[in-house]
Amino acid sequence: MTVVGTLSHELGHYAVAEYLGYDARIDYQSMHTDNNLKRKYLDSTYQKYSCEIKSNLNFPEKEKFEIKRRKYRSDRIKILAGGPLQTMIT
Repeated sequence: MTVVGTLSHELGHYAVAEYLGYDARIDYQSMHTDNNLKRKYLDSTYQKYSCEIKSNLNFPEKEKFEIKRRKYRSDRIKILAGGPLQTMIT
């Protein structure tokens, strides 16, 4: 039952991630969305403008970056909630 419970919990995370458009995968006891374009954009923009972002200064892509960062954070909360919600439902 532990294996079934763990896998079904991870499937809850996975289902939400896939629904939101992330390329998700399940490994033993965990679910990952590391290789997605949404995160790559945020990482590359942060590397390019890290000083401006840390100091809350303007930079050419600030508005787009902030919108995508808020969306990514919102998605992460939904993905994280998918596992416990699935466990509670089961």
